[in-house]
Amino acid sequence: MDSDQAPPPSFVLYAAAKEIGRACYQQNKNFLQCKAEDEDPEHCMQQGVQVQRCVIDLLRDIQATCPGELEAFSACLARQPTQEYALDRCRQQQGAFARCRRAERPEHGAE
Repeated sequence: MDSDQAPPPSFVLYAAAKEIGRACYQQNKNFLQCKAEDEDPEHCMQQGVQVQRCVIDLLRDIQATCPGELEAFSACLARQPTQEYALDRCRQQQGAFARCRRAERPEHGAE
């Protein structure tokens, strides 16, 4: 995935949300702090680019290490008629994805 490519579908981002929150926490925090300081969108462009870069790099890593698990989880989410109970209906795929990601970062395995 290159930075000039279209963003991934929302259900892929939703499936990877916990990983994004964990891996890109500092970039997101910096971006939100910048936006709180200045309402001018141009003022925070660099921080926004850093968030985007972090997410793209993370999705590349996930595609290299857990592609089947991410695909199964995101496909399950995409098949749900509403988002209201989507996670409840996709717990098995979510668990497989989480186990795969924990195996890739054993120092965080207890989380």
